[in-house]
Amino acid sequence: MWHASVANLKVALTNRWGEGTLRDARRRAMTALEGVGRGEAVLFVGEMALHLRRSLFDEEVGMLSAEWLAIPARNEFSADGQVEMRL
Repeated sequence: MWHASVANLKVALTNRWGEGTLRDARRRAMTALEGVGRGEAVLFVGEMALHLRRSLFDEEVGMLSAEWLAIPARNEFSADGQVEMRL
């Protein structure tokens, strides 16, 4: 899974971001994931950051080491999509 997160250090909580800040954060995250992964990117606005994720291409998965692939997968968003999971 490719993942990009954007936070605003001047206005920490996303519920206080204006539309311009949200639009800029979305653009920055999309730029970070440009040219990688496949399918539609999934957007999630958490409490303190905007997150965007996209699945890897099969070729990208094929380049990962066995050690990397042995790490258990974790969903960084809650099942209901409302709360960021804490690592």
